[in-house]
Amino acid sequence: MRHNRKIKEPIIAITKGMTEGHSLEKALDMLPVDKIIKKGDKVIITPNGVKDKKPKDGVVSGPKTLKKLIQYVKQREPSEIYIAFVDTPGFFAGMIRQVIKQKYIHVVLSMDAELEEAYSVGRRNPAVPLFAGFEKEDKRKILTVFPTADYMVCSIECSLVQKEAIRQELRLAMQERFHYHYAVAGLPFILWNIPFYQENHYTCSSYVARVLEEYGVCHWEKHFSLVTPKDFMEKFGRKRIFEGSLRELVEMSVQEETVCAVEKIA
Repeated sequence: MRHNRKIKEPIIAITKGMTEGHSLEKALDMLPVDKIIKKGDKVIITPNGVKDKKPKDGVVSGPKTLKKLIQYVKQREPSEIYIAFVDTPGFFAGMIRQVIKQKYIHVVLSMDAELEEAYSVGRRNPAVPLFAGFEKEDKRKILTVFPTADYMVCSIECSLVQKEAIRQELRLAMQERFHYHYAVAGLPFILWNIPFYQENHYTCSSYVARVLEEYGVCHWEKHFSLVTPKDFMEKFGRKRIFEGSLRELVEMSVQEETVCAVEKIA
C-alpha cells in the first residue's frame, strides 16, 4: 500500500475536442504531469473497465483512450541533457572572464555526462582562436592544447522526445557547420543589453540558449542573443554532477572504456 501520495488532492481538467484522443491529450497538458512523473518512476495505468459497457457510453475506458494515454506517458519519459562549463586560459577568454565576472566562460551542450557527443559554437581548432563556428567538441584534443583547463558538468531534465529532437538538431548543424559563425559583431550589443542577431551567427551561450528554449526545455527572460555563460550558471549551476580538471574527466572516460572492454572479454 502507498503511504505517501504524490498528489494529496484531486486535480481535474475538463476539455472539449473533436476526438476522444485529442480531448485526453488537451486535458493531460493542463495537469502538472512533469511534477507527477519523475525519472525512474513506475507508472501504473488502471483503465476504468468495471462495468459491461461500451466506450461510447462514457462509463468505461476504450482501447483508443488507453492507447493515447500510454503514448502520452511514454513521450514524457524523463531524460537528461548536459551543460559543460569550460575554463580555459588565453587573452580572449580573460576578457570574457572580466566582463561576466566568473571562472567559466564557455558553454557546451552534450548528450551525455562524459561529453562524448558534445557540441558548441567555439574554436574550430582548439589551438587556433581566430577561426570559430559550430563544432563537435573533442575533449582529448582540447586537453592536448589546454592541459590545465577546468570543466564543470551540470544536468538538465527534459523529456526523451525533447532530447532526441535536440540531438537531431545538433547533428544537422554539424553537417552544415561551416554555415555557422561566431557572433563577433554581437558582442558589444550584449554589453549594451540590446538584442542583436545575424542569421547563423551565435556565441557559445546564445546558440545553446536558443536550442533549449526552442524545444521547450527552459525559458529565458531575455532574447537568446543576450544570454551569457553566467545566465547558464545561475539557471543550472546547482545541478552539478562533475567539477574538476579536464584531465580528470578524460581519465574517468578511459577507465570506464577499459572496464567495458574487460566485461566484453569476460
